[in-house]
Amino acid sequence: MKRYSVFQLKEGMKLSKDVNSKSGATLVPKGVILSKKTIKFLINWGIKSVLIEEEEEQITRGRGHSQAKFKKEYFETTEKVISFMEGLKGSKAIELDEVKEIAQELVTYSDDINSVKLLTEVKDKDYYTYQHSINVGIYASLLGRWLGYCTNDIKNLSLAGLLHDIGKTQIPDEVLLKPESLTDKEFEIIKNHPIYGYELLKPCEDLSPEINIAVLQHHERENGSGYPFGITGEKIHSYSKIISVVDIFDAITSNRVYKGRNSPFEAIREVRDKSFQDLNPEIAYTFFKRISEFFVGSTVIFNDGSIGKIVFLNKNDPTRPLVQIEDKFVDLSKHKNREIIDVMVF
Repeated sequence: MKRYSVFQLKEGMKLSKDVNSKSGATLVPKGVILSKKTIKFLINWGIKSVLIEEEEEQITRGRGHSQAKFKKEYFETTEKVISFMEGLKGSKAIELDEVKEIAQELVTYSDDINSVKLLTEVKDKDYYTYQHSINVGIYASLLGRWLGYCTNDIKNLSLAGLLHDIGKTQIPDEVLLKPESLTDKEFEIIKNHPIYGYELLKPCEDLSPEINIAVLQHHERENGSGYPFGITGEKIHSYSKIISVVDIFDAITSNRVYKGRNSPFEAIREVRDKSFQDLNPEIAYTFFKRISEFFVGSTVIFNDGSIGKIVFLNKNDPTRPLVQIEDKFVDLSKHKNREIIDVMVF
């Protein structure tokens, strides 16, 4: 192992020892492969130097290239989505072959858990509308895989997730991008976007009808409280139910024009709470249980400013895991006042 100044660190390097705060809390555990976000995190916490595994340079460079490759490909995908969605504002017909190609890229991303974990690092507030569509496509195909869906369904879910909000291209920017709360009239305009999306897709003869239905129904809810038609349970397509779940999760964990992001655990809690009335219980449970597992071992920041590490998930409530804070283990299910406000995914 060799000690490096934090300003000498590069993506792809591997920590050989835990990095601790002055109070003894583990900021970044050993074995973590450094990313730009991790390096910035260490600098922000005033860490001067860290111990790094001595490895062949091509190994370190290869890891760094892998992270950089995903980010490059993700932003190239973002540019493609911007192009076709902005084209729809000018009444340009949907280039279905291009959209299907993008959807296949999203399936590929969902095959790689490390890529899925990097989603929290590549989100950009300025591109929220477009990247939200990408992320919903990725999460939808991932959830479809967790539910045991076949390959064709997983491809359809990716495409439906990518297209779920295309109706918003028909909403005036002054409403869609308004930073303040919407008026009742403006919200009624927003509520039309599933219908607009369905109408945009109707001329696409080569598109599976289930995808059109998923776009139309993705804001419908099990108890009839959704829109645009207020239909219930069995009348809602399973694709729509899947997209409803991942749509909520990605929106809450993203910076939006009108609201900052919340921690993944806040989003997981929202999905869990809505599973009793709004969302399909089996689909919601599968998602929040499996996505919670991503964060075991992660460094978390609490609402009192302290830092800890997730050690073990609480089977009855994944949003309240067992955490280690300095040299103590704390069961968050018994400490309701302590909330996770941010997560560092390594």
